[in-house]
Amino acid sequence: MISTENIGPVQAGIPLPPKPGAKSAPVRAAIEELEVGESRLFSGVSSRKLQYTASTVRKVLGRAFAVRQIGDVVRVWRTR
Repeated sequence: MISTENIGPVQAGIPLPPKPGAKSAPVRAAIEELEVGESRLFSGVSSRKLQYTASTVRKVLGRAFAVRQIGDVVRVWRTR
């Protein structure tokens, strides 16, 4: 049986940590900082993941991107 001694107090302002193993935060930040006409290479990240992240950034921030697989790396361009 759980007693009230095992339950902590209510707290506010504590950020939710990212899910374990999630790469989306650094990948998304790397895509978000691109300016129109700039591009960036990604290795070790699938083109599907980058396409999904670019699509999310487009919906949220209204920016457009092109994602292309080039050999074993993927390049993302900011187009608008």
